[in-house]
Amino acid sequence: MIMFFKYIIMNLRSGNKYEIKCECQKWFPNPNFNNLCSECYSEKHPEEWIKHQQENWTPASYIPKYKLDKFILDNRNQFPATQWKMLLATIKEQNDILPLLTMINYIKRHNKDFIGITAEQGAELYAQFKKYHTDKFKHHGVGVGSDWRWQHLFAGMIFDKWNIRSDKHGPVAYCYYGNFGAKPRGTLNKEDYVSIWINKPKNRKELEKKLFWMKSLPDGFSDTISTLELF
Repeated sequence: MIMFFKYIIMNLRSGNKYEIKCECQKWFPNPNFNNLCSECYSEKHPEEWIKHQQENWTPASYIPKYKLDKFILDNRNQFPATQWKMLLATIKEQNDILPLLTMINYIKRHNKDFIGITAEQGAELYAQFKKYHTDKFKHHGVGVGSDWRWQHLFAGMIFDKWNIRSDKHGPVAYCYYGNFGAKPRGTLNKEDYVSIWINKPKNRKELEKKLFWMKSLPDGFSDTISTLELF
């Protein structure tokens, strides 16, 4: 459990106010953390911080950054680098989406244990798209004339959704898929973080997410994805 406390203000007899802060001058120091705030303590004493996290775990606890980073490292790039290069290349096509569709489906069908792309890779795809297709859209945001459907496409392929950012993936992606940057809590099970693109719905909630993603895709994508992809 990460604990941030705003500083405490003490009123002195002189009428002056004295603020008790951590050495970072941002948060209140915790005596259990060597009079540091939890942020500074975790940086200065990482091993002790990990032990503290383990001993004080609850279902509502934030998952430590080192675990999130390891999860991404363990599950990224589970397909050949040549496939990624080909995927990037297909985005350059100005008038034909078939090569991109073909490559997306090929990667999905031919890579065992693949749960999606990382937010970093998703940002690269979106940047590549904007580079070659910026003239087709009034802006890269929301509303009529924007590339909001393409934001849906790329964001739905990402498994570490907590790393989705408005400036890198678009405001639509940040809202609908990134949950405004909220980090996972409790436990980190691989099956719970399969991207919408790869996931085969196991319940009504997951099915609704999949259907919403499909109907939000760019023209030509939804018609091409068979209903068999849902199961």
